This record gives sequence, C-alpha cells and structure tokens, in this order.
Amino acid sequence: MTDLPLSKRFTEDADKATALVAAVRARLDEGEQLLCLLAVSKISPSLDFLAVTNSRVVAGWRGDLGNTDKNLPVVIPIEAIEGIEVTGFMDNVKFVLADGDEDDDGIKVGNLWDVADEETLRARVRAAQSEETAPEAEPTYELYDPERPS
Repeated sequence: MTDLPLSKRFTEDADKATALVAAVRARLDEGEQLLCLLAVSKISPSLDFLAVTNSRVVAGWRGDLGNTDKNLPVVIPIEAIEGIEVTGFMDNVKFVLADGDEDDDGIKVGNLWDVADEETLRARVRAAQSEETAPEAEPTYELYDPERPS
C-alpha cells in the first residue's frame, strides 16, 4: 500500500487506497509532495477527501479526480493558513486565513471522518509551513586553515 498517512476510511481496501493516492498525486503540480490524505464529508461543494501537500491544501470529490477538466473545489496555499479550527459541529474543519478579516468565515471543508485525523492534519500543515518558510541555514562550521593564526 503506502506509508503516507491516510484516514482509516481509505485503508479498508489496499488496491483502492493505492489508486486514490495515485489519482491525487496525478493532480498535483510538478515538485509538489503529498504529505497526507484524509477523509472528509461535505455536501456543498461535494468533498470527500482533503490532501495536504508541501505547498497547499486541496480538497475535492474522489469521483472527479479522473476528470482533469474539473478544478479541485478547494485550494488553499500553505502560506495563507493562519490556523485550523476544529469544532464538534457540522462543517467542523475550518482553515483560518492570514489575510482574512474579522467577518471572514475562513474556508470550511466539512467534517473529518475520523477524529484521530485532526492531529495528523495539524501536524502536516505545520510541517509544510515550516518547510515553506524556513530560512536557508547558515553554515555552522569553519574549515581548518593551518596557515591562519588562531
């Protein structure tokens, strides 16, 4: 199957899970890496998966993945995400955007199928954000030069 974090809902059938991961990866941009794939439930727009990549969060309907003429209904750049709110109510996962105002309701992506997926979602978004914004590391060593006085 795959070592990619997947919702339990997607792991019941290994062949379907492998096909789903391949279909999502086929819709990603060049160089984009899939970090996790979670099951959600939302009626309008119809969403049943949420994927976190190294550059964005996307969500859509599995049945539409093969139709490349259809855009993914939810695309959120990683750097635009200021926070993730998860409540116990319907439409319980909301991405709070950095450029949103107080009246902005963020982007809601429905309910997670498995409550255990909340920590995976938060961890993968944090990982993508730290990768995205991490400054280039400065070298922390000096080369030995026998000619230079110490």
